[in-house]
Amino acid sequence: MGAIKSFYHPDKALVEADFVIALNWCSTKNYGQAENKNPRWRLTQDKMTLTRKAFLLHQHPVWQGIGIESALLENERCLLGAQAANRVIAAQLILKELLATLQYGQ
Repeated sequence: MGAIKSFYHPDKALVEADFVIALNWCSTKNYGQAENKNPRWRLTQDKMTLTRKAFLLHQHPVWQGIGIESALLENERCLLGAQAANRVIAAQLILKELLATLQYGQ
């Protein structure tokens, strides 16, 4: 099992990656607006060729065409659909557990 490494250049981070987790960041003041549109930080099909056929993950929502090239979302190595489905199941389980702890009539 390999070690987790930190990189400060996006292309170097992709080399030999098995999984890529793309994230978008913005301030709460400007939520929903891409603050950094620098193409250096945009994940593209060309950049994914630097990986070892990595799987793509993302902390939702995805800003299609800004942080991630739209074509990557249709790629067979994109796990965003499964990732979202798992999050729904996890949220349902948490809600079920919370509701089970409620005591009615008190």
